Amino acid sequence: MPTPTILGHGLSLTSLPNYDLHALDALLALYAEIGCTHLEVSAWRLDMIVGGRIIERRAEEVASILSRHDLGLVLHANHGINFMDIPNYKMHQKVAKANINLARRMGVKSVVIHSGWVPTDVWLISRDKLLTAEQEALKWLSDLAAEADTRLAVENLFADPSCKKVYYGSDPRALADQIATVNHPALGACLDFGHAFISSKVRNFDFISAIAELSEQTWNSH
Repeated sequence: MPTPTILGHGLSLTSLPNYDLHALDALLALYAEIGCTHLEVSAWRLDMIVGGRIIERRAEEVASILSRHDLGLVLHANHGINFMDIPNYKMHQKVAKANINLARRMGVKSVVIHSGWVPTDVWLISRDKLLTAEQEALKWLSDLAAEADTRLAVENLFADPSCKKVYYGSDPRALADQIATVNHPALGACLDFGHAFISSKVRNFDFISAIAELSEQTWNSH
């Protein structure tokens, strides 16, 4: 019997007031009631990681609530992680590692992380260095993910219409190249269709062919 293309569907915690665990239980019950099979847990929205440290009591409270609901879990790592922010590279690594450790504890099988970005002037003079820095970080983090029995999905962001910043992964084809270069079995993509569509209008690429290229490496989608 062939493996199903879609293993499940669900929602994130976007509608949850930040840090409000009292509302979490009821929201997850609603998600199960309307037929969700999965939940994307936002580390920052639940305030479980601060300064690269897991807040133990908070993580235990969240885990207890999640355990009461039959939902497959995906962890969206802290949105601020950016392996192209070279001056703060070590801090980004520390926060990313904490997210993998959190996934290990919670039994999460997929962790979403954003692709990198920098101001346009920095990109123009340091493109190759920045791509290499992110490749090295993704290889390191994918090793940690594999050890934690999870895997990493890099999400395509959307392009900056003002052109003041470069989100290289706003072109799904560029993100596909980056993932292919790292070439790690625990590393894939999170294909965000909305981000890709917006970016196709800003950067003038063909939406369908671009997402088709990234889809070969995709195991999460938004």
